[in-house]
Amino acid sequence: MRPSRVFVQSAGLWFLLCGLAAPSASCSGAKRADLGSRPDFVGWVTGIEPRNREGIGRLVVESQADKIVRRLVVTVTRDSRIYRREAGATRQVGFSDVAVQDQARLWLNAPVPRSFPAQATARQILIERVY
Repeated sequence: MRPSRVFVQSAGLWFLLCGLAAPSASCSGAKRADLGSRPDFVGWVTGIEPRNREGIGRLVVESQADKIVRRLVVTVTRDSRIYRREAGATRQVGFSDVAVQDQARLWLNAPVPRSFPAQATARQILIERVY
């Protein structure tokens, strides 16, 4: 039995679209946030710990609202994606491009456990240098 012509055409279109849009989560299966979506945590990078056993490194990010400071220690793995936004353009960068005092928007892999400081793994990070 031969597959129907419509099925073959739609399957071909799907493969074509996935080939053109490979970075999108729907085609590649990667769990990625849209940079336009609301981040899980926003703050300032206050510490950088390069190279640990689990992955690439860790960042300490602090958010301040009034007199309350929230601190998050975020693990950056090989699966984490880091982007930098400068002059209206967004590009992918490496862990070494993150600097203390950068503003960080974080999309996390899982809910933050109840610990102090809170700890999580980053799925995606958007860095903006505003100083």
